[in-house]
Amino acid sequence: MKPFRIRVGDAALDDLRARLRRARRPGVLTDGDAYGVDPRDLRDLCAYWADGFDWRRIEGELNEIPQFTATIEGRRLHFAWIRSPEPGAHPLVLLHGWPGSFREFRRMIGPLTDPRAHGVDPADAFDLVVPSLPGYLFSEPSDDPGYDYRRVAGAVAALMESLGYARFGAAGGDAGAAVAAWLGADFPKHLSGIHLTTVLVGRPPGGGDPMDGVTAEEAEALRVHREVFLAEQAAHLEIQGTRPQTLAYALEDSPVGLAAWFLDKVRMWSDPETPIDRDEILTNLTLYWATGSVASSMRYYHAVRHGAGRFFPDRR
Repeated sequence: MKPFRIRVGDAALDDLRARLRRARRPGVLTDGDAYGVDPRDLRDLCAYWADGFDWRRIEGELNEIPQFTATIEGRRLHFAWIRSPEPGAHPLVLLHGWPGSFREFRRMIGPLTDPRAHGVDPADAFDLVVPSLPGYLFSEPSDDPGYDYRRVAGAVAALMESLGYARFGAAGGDAGAAVAAWLGADFPKHLSGIHLTTVLVGRPPGGGDPMDGVTAEEAEALRVHREVFLAEQAAHLEIQGTRPQTLAYALEDSPVGLAAWFLDKVRMWSDPETPIDRDEILTNLTLYWATGSVASSMRYYHAVRHGAGRFFPDRR
């Protein structure tokens, strides 16, 4: 295990800003998001990314989080490891999804590791381990096309064992929820519990109709929600699940393209009444851009669709 600090070179930042300034943009039929990302939002975000966003300040803040790399299953795995000042704190692994990263948990670090300082019962303290999933940011990707979230769960379990944690909790959303669910399914003796913010509902144990007990009103709401999601919000599932490498050429070469693809998801999947701060969005974008990891982060969709594995375990 080695300490790790983030450092994006000046030349890489200069190149990023130059690409943003000289980007060629497509024509648009109308403002708004009827055809995809709102061109006004994208224009404003990229202008700020090129000539206002202070990456060095953000980099310094991220480096205040204790970070490390370890060799797990023969590959470099990056993770943050924040130990609580409270004796007997329970270990908890936090798992991000796509297009997320370890940094999205940084505001939770204080309250979870040092609840006493936040007016909460110190018995609720946690030691936090926050990995970058393999193929994301500073964690090496697998060269196995079938590497899926179940395999990631095995790597996370190995990491926790290497840190001396025989029993721990796991929490995650999106892809991180899949990893947490597989941890619970495959390593139950080591898991004290899992907390998921993305939940897939399958058939009940032993078979049967999963809609048993669902009211007509609930069934209709579920149908409408599903149809809207598949019709309007699932483009990434189809493209990344079928032709991720084709998309990757555009996103790895154009920061405006990367910003468009990510910003479209941020706007659809967040509350418009409490918009995500643009520095938060650009921190994530810069991490993906600087590490060249968007291609490897998207391959999981293809692995799940075309491999023998599943997104979530059948066992609940």
